Amino acid sequence: MLAIIAIACTKDFEEINFNPNKNTEINDEYQFAYSQLAHVGGNMYYALGSTVLPLSGLGNHIYPDGQAFRDLSALNGYWNTQFTTTIKNLADLRSKLQVSNENNQNDAKLAQVKILKAITLHRLTDIFGDIPYKEAGKGFVDGVLSPKYDNQKDVYAYIIADLQEARTQLESGTPFTGKSDLMYAGDITKWQKFVNSYLMRVGMRMVNVNAEEAKKVVSDAISHSAGVMTSLDDDATVSHEELGGAGIHINQSAAVFSGYQRRWEECFVGEPFVREMQDTKDARIFWVASQYVKSSTAYDIEAWEGQIDYNPFIKGAHSGEPYIPNVSLRTWRPDENELGDLQYITVDVADLGELANANIGIKLTGFSPREKPTTPEEAEFLQYNCFAAVNPTTFGNVTNKSIIMSYDEVCFLLAEAAHRWQIGGDVKSNYENGIRACFAKYPKYLAGADHVERMIAKYNQSASDNLDYEASVEEYLQHPAIVWGAKDAMEQIVLERWKALFPNGFEAWALWRRTKLPKVVVENFPMEEFATFTPEGEPITRLGLPFYVPVYYSDPEEGFIPGFEGLVPDGWIPGVGYPSNPVAYIPWMQNAGGVTEGYRAERAEYPPSELAANGGNVFGAMERQREANPSVGPSNHWYTVKMWWSK
Repeated sequence: MLAIIAIACTKDFEEINFNPNKNTEINDEYQFAYSQLAHVGGNMYYALGSTVLPLSGLGNHIYPDGQAFRDLSALNGYWNTQFTTTIKNLADLRSKLQVSNENNQNDAKLAQVKILKAITLHRLTDIFGDIPYKEAGKGFVDGVLSPKYDNQKDVYAYIIADLQEARTQLESGTPFTGKSDLMYAGDITKWQKFVNSYLMRVGMRMVNVNAEEAKKVVSDAISHSAGVMTSLDDDATVSHEELGGAGIHINQSAAVFSGYQRRWEECFVGEPFVREMQDTKDARIFWVASQYVKSSTAYDIEAWEGQIDYNPFIKGAHSGEPYIPNVSLRTWRPDENELGDLQYITVDVADLGELANANIGIKLTGFSPREKPTTPEEAEFLQYNCFAAVNPTTFGNVTNKSIIMSYDEVCFLLAEAAHRWQIGGDVKSNYENGIRACFAKYPKYLAGADHVERMIAKYNQSASDNLDYEASVEEYLQHPAIVWGAKDAMEQIVLERWKALFPNGFEAWALWRRTKLPKVVVENFPMEEFATFTPEGEPITRLGLPFYVPVYYSDPEEGFIPGFEGLVPDGWIPGVGYPSNPVAYIPWMQNAGGVTEGYRAERAEYPPSELAANGGNVFGAMERQREANPSVGPSNHWYTVKMWWSK
C-alpha cells in the first residue's frame, strides 16, 4: 500500500500541479515600464515632503527642527525601495536581455536599462555618499547579499562611463518602445539628448574636486552628434494615470502635495522661495503656492478660491520684522517648528521691567488644513491667516507627468558652462532661455490652468493690476534683480536654476551643497543660550535657535490668542515707536540645535536595515568617508560629513 501511495503521489506531479494562468516570468516590457515608475516613485511620499524640500530651501515642513534637521530617517525608505524595486528589477532585466542577445538585437534595450540604473544610483550616491555600484542588484541575480561599497569618486566615474557607453549602444538593436518606454516611447535621438544633458548634470557636480574632468565630461556631452535638449519637447518625463489606489502608477510627488493618501505631509513653499517670488513679482507664484482648505474629494486638500481680496506679492513679517497685516501668503519660516507661525506678542504691562510676571498674548497661525469658510467672518480670517502651501490644484494632481530632467535646467547648465569655460553658447542667452522655459513648463505639465487664471484675475481686481502670465516672463527678465548682470554671474545662474528645479528637492539640495548658492539658503543658524521662565518664574537655560518676535503694548490687530502666561524669555532688545511699531523684540527660542547644531545637513544616514544586513561594508564606507571629507560646524554627526564633491 505504501508503495502504491508513493507512486500515485508522484506520477505526473508537475503536470497536475501546473497552473496555466500563472506567470512564471515577468514580461520584459512590463518590467522596464515598472522600473521607470519606481525610479520616480519609490517612497517619494515621505522623502520629498518632510526632508529634501526643506533641505533644499524650496520647501518647509513642521517637523524638521529649524535648520538642524534632527531626523532624516524618511530617506531610509527611499534607499530601501530604490534598491529593492528599481535596481533589483533592472538587474534582473539586464540578465535576461543578455542571455537572449545572440545577434545584438537587445543592445538598445540594454542601453536603456543601463541609463536608468545609472541615474537611479546617481541620486542615491548624492543622498548617502559611498554606495554599492558595481555589485548593486547582484543579490537578486547572483546571490551577492553583502555588496561592496564603491567610493563616491569611483561611482561618478562608473556613471559617466556607463552613460557614454549606453549613448552609443542605443544605436544598435531595437529599444523598448510604445508604452513600455514611458519616457520617450523608443525615440533614440531623444534618449541620446537626455543622456548628454544628464552627463552635464553629473559632470558639473564634480567641478570643485576635478575641474578638468568636469570640463571634459560637459564638453563631450555638448559636442556629441545628438546634442543636448533644445526644447521642452525633449524633456525626460514619466507619464501617470489615475487607476485607483496610491501605487507608483500615480505621480508620487503630487500625492504628497494634495494629500491624496489622506495624510497630508504639511508641505509648505519655502520662505526663501516665496519671498524671492514676491520681491520680483514672479507670476510663477500662482502655480507654486496657494491657500488651502480641506477637500471633500479623493484628495485631502485643495486650493481655496474664496478670498475677497488676494495679493500674493505682499510679504508677511519675517523674523525680527514688525507685524504686517492682510498678507495672503504667509510663509512657514525655516526657524519655526510645529508651534506654528508666531506673528507677534502683546503684553499687559507698560513697564518692561515687569515682563517676567506679565500676561502675554501670542498671535500665531495654525498649520492644519481648515474647513472651507461658511461665513464672511471665517473667510476674512482665513484669507489673511493661511500659510503658503504647495499648490494642491497644480502640483498636486496625481496624473501630472513626473519630470526627471527638463530643458530649463539644461539651459542653466549651458549658462554655467559658458561662464566657466566659454563653451555651450552665450551665457546671457542660455540664462534667459532657461527662465522662459521654466515659465512655459508649468502650463505644459501641470493641471489647474483654469485655477491659475481665476487667481490671477482675482489678484488683478484686488490690486488694480493687469498681470498676464505669458507676457509676464519678459517683464520678469527686465526686473532690476533678475536682468542679466544684476549680480554675480554664478549667483544669478544658480538662483534661477534653483527656482526652476521646484519641486525636485533632491537636485536642488545637491546644487546648494556644490555651490553653497543661492545665498538665500543659509548654511546654518548659530545656536545661542537663552533663559526662559517656567510658569512659576524659574529660569531654564537652553541652547537654541532664536528668532525675534515684535512685541506690542496694545494689540496691532483686534483680538489675539491669549496664553503662554509667564513664558517670557529674557534678553529683550529695545524697540522703537508706540503704538504702531513694536516696543521691543523678543528672542523667542523654540528650537534646540538638533544633531547638527543648527547646520544644514550634507547627507543622510544609511538605513538601519542596511547596517544590520551589510554592516561590515557600511561601517568601512563611513570610516573611509569621515577620513576623506570634513564635517561642517561643531557637530561630529554623520549628517554633517561632506560629500566628495561638496563645496
